[in-house]
Amino acid sequence: MSPGLLLLGSAVLLAFGLCCAFVHRARSRYEHIPGPPRPSFLLGHLPYFWKKDEVCGRVLQDMFLDWAKKYGPVVRVNVFHKTSVIITSPESVKIFHLLVRSQMATTAWAWPG
Repeated sequence: MSPGLLLLGSAVLLAFGLCCAFVHRARSRYEHIPGPPRPSFLLGHLPYFWKKDEVCGRVLQDMFLDWAKKYGPVVRVNVFHKTSVIITSPESVKIFHLLVRSQMATTAWAWPG
């Protein structure tokens, strides 16, 4: 095996390992929030979104409401390395805004309202 090919293979393997470590670290902050199991480590819940139209022509919001019924009013959704939190109850939205405002007040961010 040529040294150039070995070096290229090592670089690709290292890049893939770093990508996986980045995705794991980005998601670990939100693991305490309930949500459906991820069908793919790298893609997250994206395969669910691809299959949504195959099941009775449902829209994405219907799937989110089903998850809210199963996992509670606050649900975590991962797509690639991004985590989104879906909040479906007014009480949870109020608590979320109170927490975010208290955290934002201690930083240099300007919060409208």
